[in-house]
Amino acid sequence: MKYKLKLIIGLFIFFFALTFNSNLNVQAENFNYISNDYVNPPLPEINKLEPVIYDGLMLRVRNAANLNMDADTGIHYRYLDDTSKKMYRALYKAALNVYPHDTASFLITDSHMIGVAYGDTEEFAFTADQYQAAYEAVRYDHPDMVQFNACLVKMWSGYTSYTSSDVKVYNTYLCLIANEGYDQAKFDEITAKIQQGRTRFLNDSSITNATGKYAKELAIHDLLLNITTYDYDCFAENTVYNMGHSVYGIVKDGKAVCDGYAMAFSYLLEGIGINSVIVSSQSHAWNVVQLGYEWYEVDVTWDDVNSTDEGTLHKYYNLSTEQISDGSAARTRTDASAKFPIAYGTAYNYTYVKELIFKNSEAALVPVTGLTLAPQQLTGKTGDSGRFTLTYSPENANNRSVLWESSNTDVILVDDYGYYILKGPGSATVTAMTANDTVKSSASVYVTDENDNIFVGNITLSDTLLECEYGDTGIITYTIAPANATNKNIIWESSNKYVATVEDKGAEGIVYTVTGPGRAIITAKSEDGSCETACEINVPYVNIKVTYDLAGGTGDVEDNIWQICGRRYSLPTEVTREGYEFGGWYTAKEGGDKINYWTVVTAKEDHTLYAHWNAIKYTVTFDANGGSVAYADAQREVAYGDAIGELPEAAFEGYTFDGWFDAAEGGNEVTATAIVTGDMTLYAHWTIIPPEDPEPEQHADPDPEPEQPADPDPEPTQPADPDPEPVQPADPDPEPEQSEQLVNPEPEQSEELVTPEPEQSEQLVNQEAEQQKAEVSETETGTAISKNDVNDSAQTTANEAVLPADGNIEVAGKEYHVDETGNATVMVAENKDVTSVKIGDTINYNGESYKVTVVQSKAYKNCKKLKSLTLGSNIEKIGSGAFSGCKNLGKITIKANNLKTVGGGSFKGIKNGAKITVVCKDKKTYDKVVKKLKKAGAKTAKFKFKKG
Repeated sequence: MKYKLKLIIGLFIFFFALTFNSNLNVQAENFNYISNDYVNPPLPEINKLEPVIYDGLMLRVRNAANLNMDADTGIHYRYLDDTSKKMYRALYKAALNVYPHDTASFLITDSHMIGVAYGDTEEFAFTADQYQAAYEAVRYDHPDMVQFNACLVKMWSGYTSYTSSDVKVYNTYLCLIANEGYDQAKFDEITAKIQQGRTRFLNDSSITNATGKYAKELAIHDLLLNITTYDYDCFAENTVYNMGHSVYGIVKDGKAVCDGYAMAFSYLLEGIGINSVIVSSQSHAWNVVQLGYEWYEVDVTWDDVNSTDEGTLHKYYNLSTEQISDGSAARTRTDASAKFPIAYGTAYNYTYVKELIFKNSEAALVPVTGLTLAPQQLTGKTGDSGRFTLTYSPENANNRSVLWESSNTDVILVDDYGYYILKGPGSATVTAMTANDTVKSSASVYVTDENDNIFVGNITLSDTLLECEYGDTGIITYTIAPANATNKNIIWESSNKYVATVEDKGAEGIVYTVTGPGRAIITAKSEDGSCETACEINVPYVNIKVTYDLAGGTGDVEDNIWQICGRRYSLPTEVTREGYEFGGWYTAKEGGDKINYWTVVTAKEDHTLYAHWNAIKYTVTFDANGGSVAYADAQREVAYGDAIGELPEAAFEGYTFDGWFDAAEGGNEVTATAIVTGDMTLYAHWTIIPPEDPEPEQHADPDPEPEQPADPDPEPTQPADPDPEPVQPADPDPEPEQSEQLVNPEPEQSEELVTPEPEQSEQLVNQEAEQQKAEVSETETGTAISKNDVNDSAQTTANEAVLPADGNIEVAGKEYHVDETGNATVMVAENKDVTSVKIGDTINYNGESYKVTVVQSKAYKNCKKLKSLTLGSNIEKIGSGAFSGCKNLGKITIKANNLKTVGGGSFKGIKNGAKITVVCKDKKTYDKVVKKLKKAGAKTAKFKFKKG
């Protein structure tokens, strides 16, 4: 808190005092001492902001002590402590831009919101007395503003926590919200009316004809009482939100209570160049007026309510503090008012002023026009003492009332005669000023420590307020005093690196760079800790309109149109295009720079971002359907929208190839020009080649005669056993010699075979081929294509009539375990280099079909080359860790109607952004499955619903 004292220089005019004392008695009976009409302001509502947690390092935090330094302050401001001064400045700035009455939403970035304190390491705190002192001072210094009688004050407080440095930085904000019926335009209109009213009042002939300030003071006093009556309605209402507590109550209705009277009197005296302050107790308010080099107390309210004759009209006019108090509780000043000047003046009492007016003479009041304080610079050690001297201009000035002020009472104390004592090491400024603060002179004080170090006393910056745009850079230079300070190093800091950063250039100052919108305080503090100053940087929020070119895709981009220059992009993510994966947003249709969520908006004008897409590559599988196809041709990847391309050749001994079809049986033929729109399996279709009829000479009988067959007269229906031995379709994999026997039977067998009709023989052969084909074909869904995929079932030994004892079998290069219920479990894969896995609905083994229902735990764990996966519709359980660590697994299709369990971590560590298509009957099932998959590790995957 600054140390403030009053020095009154000159001589008392004793004979005036004697005259005064013989003509006034303040203890006369039957006077109405109205009090309790002064209402203390309500404390502001303080709202807590949500904490901001920042995972970064803030090395040092400095309080921005000089916020709102451009606020217009007056004489009452000088007597406040630092906390009250901060609130005074914020209240004044907020009064220039109040919130409308019906405002429902408040943002700290609003122009109505004024910072009280930034960058504090402790939450901004104040007492009720400190707030009342600030509230009274800003009202009394600006009587032409009624915002403080017609607005609600609210405050917000919050902090940013820097976790890396374990520091909390507190910010506090304040605003005014207009009462119903008022807004900023209305307040500005009222201010203009008050100012116009003062002009008219001071142009009244009773004032313009008065000679000298003492006479004009009396004329203002009397005219004010003539046009004003006491506002008993305001007194009864007992609320600060009444214009009776303001000058406007007199301008508008001719009514006021005590503080309204006092503010009007002070405002009018200011208009003719007379200094005054308004003092208050807990229940009343009045004035202390400076005439010459002395102060006098005036209570216009009590003069008015007791006006019955001329004597009582001026009972409380130009008294000393001692005379007006006289033990009355109503005169007990508050802590804030106790700092105001004490009235010792007795010369210009009412009787003497009337005498001067009657004689039409002007007392010789010569104001001070210049002050010179000596010495201008003082350097010493703790404990040194002395006295400053003052030189007045002009020499005959007799209005020599001077206030003394120390900027740092921990360094130097000064009394009302200029005597000082040095209290401790550091720097300070001592100022002597006239009471109206128009004439002043200062001295710089430097107190060394025990090592004779001279501390920095002042830092002057080249800029203290900068209005910038995003991307601006500049230089802030500085000078320090005294020039011979021992440590001249300066520490620079920005309160908000997201608004401005600083680069220390040593003696040259700093280079600042604007990094985003908002407000930042650049603090310069001497390394010796003796002083600091700051520059405020303000950067407006500039909205940039961004248009999105979806390039054939679809999605909602409305919420992301408006971006803020200097802030990171907020980008649409829910965009899709059939057959394509989203590749990101770019600055050009082709090429250009990629825009990510961490990219800062640097463009200062509207612009367009373009979606880039990557065609999805789908797997086309060629199922030989009992035949064979080259391993390299069994599977290929084709981009969405491209043609399949040249189809592979397939072979099946004993069959002719009919082409590739989209179903194992029936379906439509697919050509090389077919367009790929998803994963697909093409099936080879075959037509059996019928055996040729044997020539007669090929029979074993060298002399075949028609009558030589076993039955010389066979009945048409008896040429062969109904279940002839040569035809054995039950064997799915006949031995070659058996096949040869069918085509080239032994003579005795031939005799049995030649008897059937040709069509019967052909029918038997076809039945056998179809049965053989069925025995070696896989189910429609198939299994994963690998080197062992082709003709899988055909390779299973036909004569194994039962499952192995342990139930473990191998089909298509994969190990399965078949349990007693006939359900199969996919076992742990031995081949860790597999790139594609397709688990079908069933597997065939020895002519039996088994449902595949379980994928064993860790079945494909750490198969790092695995890229695609398909799970059939009978899968009920995926074991824990089944596909964990498959870091390249990016394409997954799950037929999930029967899926009940997804083990923990089964998809942990798969490719970031993997695309998972869930095929199921409805969205409800889809949502449940997706939840299980995410819980199992697929948190970053992109999911797609497909009905089936």
